[in-house]
Amino acid sequence: MKLSSSLITLAALVELACGQVVPEGTAQSQVPPGAAALPPAPPRPPHAPPAEPDGPRAPFLARLEGPGRVQAPGALTVTLTLRSQQPAEQRLRIELELPPGARLRSGLPTEELTLQGQVLRRYELELTALPEADLIAKVRSVTAPGERAGAAATPAYRFGRPEPALAPLPRGPESALPGGGRLRSVPLPPGAVQPR
Repeated sequence: MKLSSSLITLAALVELACGQVVPEGTAQSQVPPGAAALPPAPPRPPHAPPAEPDGPRAPFLARLEGPGRVQAPGALTVTLTLRSQQPAEQRLRIELELPPGARLRSGLPTEELTLQGQVLRRYELELTALPEADLIAKVRSVTAPGERAGAAATPAYRFGRPEPALAPLPRGPESALPGGGRLRSVPLPPGAVQPR
């Protein structure tokens, strides 16, 4: 008795959620016992843009860019791009960390600004030697005293050095399978696995 009342309750909830009542005796009302008829999903246009993610998003994006090839001694220009991902204004603080061998010729090493939309900051650097460390821009939201929320980003410019490569995974020993088979790990060449 309890199972049938649960099915009736479930069917009533589905009917309420769909907002559609199907008269008895029609083809649509002929569903197996215990199942509920749902209306078909609306057709999606073939080239519709992907839906915005429903989860939390970063309030801002930060990118630090400069030339791909660098020579020292010399000068270069690096650009910090800040882009807001929310409609409200945001107070941000920027702090540049210069590596040994780099000196700031123009631009502020520390700055507070209001971000709405997109903001660009250009920094001219003079290099006495090719830096072995990154130029880092620490960008964080400015919060009220006692407030424990905020966001931070630390984009880096590598002065033309390649991104660090991940160390290869160690190969494991062969494992015996039931029935006498053997299982061993085999490294895949880069690009062998494609994302879906």
